[in-house]
Amino acid sequence: MFLSRELASITFLLLSYATADASPISPHSLVGDLLFNQRPSERLSPNEFGSFALAGVASLHAAGVPSPLLAADASVGPNDLPSFFARADAILTYAMEIVGPVGDIPVVITAAGVASAFADAGASFAVESQWALFDGGVALAGDDIRTGQLTGIFNQSFERTIDLPLAANHLYTVFLLADAAAAATLEGSHATAHAFVDPLFALGAGVDPALYAFEFSPGIGNEAPGQPVSEPTVLVLLGTGFLVVRLMPRASTG
Repeated sequence: MFLSRELASITFLLLSYATADASPISPHSLVGDLLFNQRPSERLSPNEFGSFALAGVASLHAAGVPSPLLAADASVGPNDLPSFFARADAILTYAMEIVGPVGDIPVVITAAGVASAFADAGASFAVESQWALFDGGVALAGDDIRTGQLTGIFNQSFERTIDLPLAANHLYTVFLLADAAAAATLEGSHATAHAFVDPLFALGAGVDPALYAFEFSPGIGNEAPGQPVSEPTVLVLLGTGFLVVRLMPRASTG
């Protein structure tokens, strides 16, 4: 009888620490769009990672490694003609799973995002930077900076860490969106817009990395870029610097 109890206890422990079969990981999805109303025939709709530009007024950068990120920029004017409009936007979704023994695992999410824009009189912008973690149709965490159509100066960002227990061997969906639109409606007006988003996942304190590991959709990484300055930081600086340049008064000629 005693031996039977011991065997039962050992069996229970083994089952408690057993690793359940991981769910098949789904591929990522990337849908991008770059448009310029003055050249509608040159519209771009990339669905792969890389850097894309259209007519010098809209650009998009989408990456899966070392960590997934989106950066979108639009800039129009000042021009001798009215009604110039440009937009760059992209949506990236991918699967995430923690593989290891069954249980709820503490996870730390570090998320960064920027939405900045400028438009003078006779121009406008709309910009959005968003990420979210979904369990089915339920949002567990996320950030969203979103404007309507505005004129003036806008600059908001987020950079924070989120502690969240997630179930092992369970599929979650990560959603990223960057959208930058600029319109120079009146002759001589100009506008710029920049959006950036980049989340990163890590196991929480006390979690044994020998037992648990993240798995992402193929082509999606989860490593913080090394030094020197990381790619996301460079993109943010470039976007901010570009915005500052656009804000500077144009030198008169003649």
